[in-house]
Amino acid sequence: MYYVSFALFAAILINLFIIKFSGKSTLFLDPMSGEKKQSFHKVATPRAGGISIYVSSLFFSSFISSNLFISILCFLPAFLYGLYEDIYGDTPQKNRLFVMAICTIFAMFFTDITIKSAGFFDIPLFIQYPLTIIGVLGIASAINFIDGLNGLASGVSLIALLFIGVAALLGNNYELAYSMFLLSASIVGFMVFNFPLGKIFLGDAGAYFLGYILAFSAESLAYNGSQSSEISPWFLVALFGYPIIETIYTMLRRYNRLKKEKIKFFEAETVHLHSLVYLNVLKNNWASSFLILSVFSVISMISFQFKDSHVYSIVVFALSIPFYLLSYNFVKNFSEIKASFIKKEKSLSYQEHRKNKKSLSSSLK
Repeated sequence: MYYVSFALFAAILINLFIIKFSGKSTLFLDPMSGEKKQSFHKVATPRAGGISIYVSSLFFSSFISSNLFISILCFLPAFLYGLYEDIYGDTPQKNRLFVMAICTIFAMFFTDITIKSAGFFDIPLFIQYPLTIIGVLGIASAINFIDGLNGLASGVSLIALLFIGVAALLGNNYELAYSMFLLSASIVGFMVFNFPLGKIFLGDAGAYFLGYILAFSAESLAYNGSQSSEISPWFLVALFGYPIIETIYTMLRRYNRLKKEKIKFFEAETVHLHSLVYLNVLKNNWASSFLILSVFSVISMISFQFKDSHVYSIVVFALSIPFYLLSYNFVKNFSEIKASFIKKEKSLSYQEHRKNKKSLSSSLK
């Protein structure tokens, strides 16, 4: 467990260096809110926090787990590509996905970590590889989609990794458990500066790395992770419910936007759930993130209770869909709901005032 502490302090020191370095250089600085559609910060901030998580995890995982070390090392080309984007701006999405797909193929080849079963039946070998690539790219994109508020993407990743770690620990897979705690410590070393004050951001490199390593960690738990108990792969789907549903809903929304308004599919927008909570409801960055993380924690705890059951895990995920949609519509229309409520309150107050005035007049007569 010493290496977990070392990873924490290493991440803290790296972030301190990046923040100080960015104060003298504009190399990693992210534009202020208003210059970038999906940004909600008021000062230029370095978006290289992913470096601390990647470097500390890569170095110290070599002492704990060969599979984790190899998985992280295989992501290096994609991480460097993400850093290039963080410095010079966005590149075509298809290029980014292609690089991550190549990294995923290498990681699968060297670790033999793939999606081997759907719970109710085994998946043929020739389907495992393309399905794993889709799953890794999907989770990586999902974490990037929710990376819009202080501590949100890193907080979701931290919570998910901790639950995976505890599940591995209960299943007597200590190597995987310590690996998850090591990754968690690296994230905490970043969050010290990111949440709530937002002194540094993950950046694309960090967000995609967290999604990538989350996907491989989940696969390790479901198919190689438990020595004494069966872990349902659907538990991981339920655990990642929020980012998965956010991604699917975003893709559907953008497809409709493309057809109706001819807006590019990958054009940035401010109508993600976290964006609407911030813009329409709380108008506070860290408070919006804290609210979403609190709800995510509760759903994660519920999912964890059914980690051994395919059916109940599917039910938890299925119920998460209408919960997300109801929450989304509520925060989207919050201004109208609030205005309607205030109008109704004023009307009731006016009627009550007239009634009291009428009663007073009658008593005087």
